[in-house]
Amino acid sequence: MFETSISDLINQKYSVVNDFFSSEEVVLLRESLLAKYEAGKFKNSVLRNRVNDEIDKTIRGNFILGMDEKTPMEQKTYF
Repeated sequence: MFETSISDLINQKYSVVNDFFSSEEVVLLRESLLAKYEAGKFKNSVLRNRVNDEIDKTIRGNFILGMDEKTPMEQKTYF
């Protein structure tokens, strides 16, 4: 798996790994992320430059959730 992923990254700049997470892991991760989203822990993504941050939803309208190095055990399960 790793050799194929490395080759894909070199040649295509991305790699797809089928079944990287089990179905059960996907359900648990989804539930965890939805709870964090509903609790308002996701932030608007921003366009950064040297002077300021700008929220421009016409260019980038997604949300992000930063992972702290002191992550809870639930995230250590996946990452």
